[in-house]
Amino acid sequence: MHTEFLQWGLFGFLIGLVLAVLLVPTNVFGVPGFTRVFINPSKLRSAHLDFFMQAFALCFAFLLEYATKTPFPLFITIPLIYGSINNPLLFLYEATPLIVHPIGQKLFPIYMLSSCGSVLFAWGAIGYMLLPAYMGILWMALVGVGAVVAVMYSLNRGKLEENAAHQIAA
Repeated sequence: MHTEFLQWGLFGFLIGLVLAVLLVPTNVFGVPGFTRVFINPSKLRSAHLDFFMQAFALCFAFLLEYATKTPFPLFITIPLIYGSINNPLLFLYEATPLIVHPIGQKLFPIYMLSSCGSVLFAWGAIGYMLLPAYMGILWMALVGVGAVVAVMYSLNRGKLEENAAHQIAA
């Protein structure tokens, strides 16, 4: 069993608690020093909640291993831990001025793709390993439909935003 899931889950949970403490001076009191560091308080809140959610997901992965007595291979374990820590860091990254820096704007899409892709791959592989065949096929179909929708949205994002702007103006 991979106790690393529990260790990284606890680490993410503790980061979520620290971010909860940082939410008070940023959101409630608007302390200037904190608002300069966290320019987007809603993303700070999202990071705080996502750290808790990812900590739960890592503990759930450990419980799946324990209950099924099937240790996950390293090609699942490493991407799951990487993505579970880095997904909430994406929100934290967006909450800071780093996101408006030119280098930050170039690195963010690569970071987002690697982080989100690793979690999607890991949970997809876990689903494929542990679900019965009919549920595994349904799972893969849902992931495929989601990927098609994401690609279609990214290709048509400019048109969708333009249509939304016209609807708001009307």
